[in-house]
Amino acid sequence: MSATLTTNGAVLERHRINTDGIEHLDLEVSVLTGAQRQGDVMIVPASSQKDHGRPVPVKGVTVVRGETEGGNAHILHNLDGECFWSPAPDAGTELVQGWLTVPDGSSATLIHTQEHNVIGIAPGSYEIKRQREFAGEWRRVSD
Repeated sequence: MSATLTTNGAVLERHRINTDGIEHLDLEVSVLTGAQRQGDVMIVPASSQKDHGRPVPVKGVTVVRGETEGGNAHILHNLDGECFWSPAPDAGTELVQGWLTVPDGSSATLIHTQEHNVIGIAPGSYEIKRQREFAGEWRRVSD
């Protein structure tokens, strides 16, 4: 299901993120329900959630920080209306980073500067997770 349409460039400019060197600024960002992936982060519909969490502030919420100095982060922002974030208590060591609630009439975006296009997130409850890979042992994917 698709709702609001905007562009990568419009979302980045709205949040005052430097767009120099970013490709595909004119690419449309569809606001979707269902599972989505951005690099090493997955957005998966949640069957239930304990609470709605705290409102996502104007500056956004960093879901995953870059692994290296100056590394890119995955940051949640409101697109339309207000959205809510509830971080997982052990997000630094586990795959689940937290839960996002997007009320009816609202939408959110997940931005990963410099590497991936913006993801639009429609109303619903979602679990935000890191991905893992097997390289002789199980480990979280670094993006």
